Amino acid sequence: MARIKQNEYNIILQETNKRKARSREFKDFLKTQPFPDSDSNNISEAYKAKALMEAIRDEGFDIWDIAVQAKGYVVKNNNDTHSKNRAFEDFLGGICNGKPEPDCPWGEIKLSQLVGAHKLEQVMTVGRIYKTDKETGERSIADKFEDSSIYQKLKTCLITTYLQQGKQLGKKIQNSFVFEVENEEWFERIKEDWEFYREEFIEYDRLVREGKRKKRPSGIMKSDTSGNRSPNGTLGIRSDGIIFNKKFFMEVSKYYDK
Repeated sequence: MARIKQNEYNIILQETNKRKARSREFKDFLKTQPFPDSDSNNISEAYKAKALMEAIRDEGFDIWDIAVQAKGYVVKNNNDTHSKNRAFEDFLGGICNGKPEPDCPWGEIKLSQLVGAHKLEQVMTVGRIYKTDKETGERSIADKFEDSSIYQKLKTCLITTYLQQGKQLGKKIQNSFVFEVENEEWFERIKEDWEFYREEFIEYDRLVREGKRKKRPSGIMKSDTSGNRSPNGTLGIRSDGIIFNKKFFMEVSKYYDK
């Protein structure tokens, strides 16, 4: 069975044609806006991206306009539920390669779907908690939070949200903000939670290597999507990936919506 229901897929195709018809208008609008430099590591580029998202929203354009501009389509087929996120990153010059480094020199790029004000549909994945050596397959994790890939991704992270409509019809930009992990509101809390999951990973990894724990398709760690195990409840774990759980994301989203 297709991942996208037929009635929604038909709507997406119709709306894609509308976005193509106004693509010149959108492109002309973009020429009037400061665009982030994808080769720069200056945090000011993240704030340019934030301002650009707000301008796109205020001008009446949406996530589907961005997708068509970047890729020429909203979805490839009726099983494609991830294209708009990849197109969003591509639009801002991000490299969609799944590597532990941030998407751009200036920071990480996240597009998240909301079901209500500040309320995530699911969770926001930051990245895998460990790295895997391509040659040996061995897993490793940084000794310090500040040396971790999670810190690098959260040091400067552009988060843009859009409102859910149906299952796959969400497109309206709600908010865009730049999350900085070094902000005193978050740093110590997130660091402590990362350190907690780091210790869990080390123990689980030891058990897997010793044959005392089986590695599942979802990973080696026990899921914690609500962040109940972590000391401060900021982070969580899903499929060996560090996540923002719903409660913490709401706190963050409200903070930046002042």
